[in-house]
Amino acid sequence: YIRMAYNSDITDEEVEKILKEFEMDDKQDKLGNELSKGMMQKVSICCALAVKPQVILLDEPMVGLDPAAIKKLKEVVLELRNQGVTVLISTHMLEMVEDLWDIMFVMEKGHIIGSYTKQDAEGRDLDDLFFAMTGGEKE
Repeated sequence: YIRMAYNSDITDEEVEKILKEFEMDDKQDKLGNELSKGMMQKVSICCALAVKPQVILLDEPMVGLDPAAIKKLKEVVLELRNQGVTVLISTHMLEMVEDLWDIMFVMEKGHIIGSYTKQDAEGRDLDDLFFAMTGGEKE
């Protein structure tokens, strides 16, 4: 339905590939209330990918996912980035995106309070950058 709603030119074979990548190909006939939180998260990710976006926003995408799905999602994000797709990830789980980021924005109370590029970060990890911007401490 997502494919039709967005008039996507993605093929049935491409949809099958996405579903298989996230181990959801056997869940195509299930209703949402029959799926776990992690499976629903995978459905959302598959739907987003099914429209071949140029920009994709993932809000806390790793919450509820098992380790295999997190690994696959990271691979997909890197693949999208290499294809020129802009990937925006909103997360509190900074360690999960440590190897995915190019530009980091920190928001506080709905406002961007700072940003870093990976080059400007000079090898510091995301936690250090976050705490430097927010005045907090890394424990």
